[in-house]
Amino acid sequence: MRLNLPADFLNRMRTMLGEEYEAFQKSYKEERQYGLRVNTRKISCEEFESICPFPIKKIPWVPNGYFYPSEVRPSLHPYYRAGLYYLQEPSAMTPAACLPVTPRACQSLPARQFWTYARRLEEKPRNWPQNWPAKES
Repeated sequence: MRLNLPADFLNRMRTMLGEEYEAFQKSYKEERQYGLRVNTRKISCEEFESICPFPIKKIPWVPNGYFYPSEVRPSLHPYYRAGLYYLQEPSAMTPAACLPVTPRACQSLPARQFWTYARRLEEKPRNWPQNWPAKES
């Protein structure tokens, strides 16, 4: 598939990504990845893995994220209607799994997910407030 992206965008990406720019361009030729995120307020990942009626594969960088094949339609399953999982593009799950946020920003459920993951980080990110919470043991 040929994608016509704006030249300004491509130039910005080339500058930002440096030597990774070629991999970025190649990614547009790869098959799309489909993902879901388990709602751990309703079911554990282990429980979900044992009852999931279609093939899934763990997303390594997202504790409750899974890839599923393109031919599967998880939105048609009763587990989706029951709220056991959310359909979400895998790269959209990444920020909540990797970036810290402050408690003040945690007014919504997605922000609370950020905070949960942030508390698991080993090091305080650069330019982060001095009162950043200690790692949970």
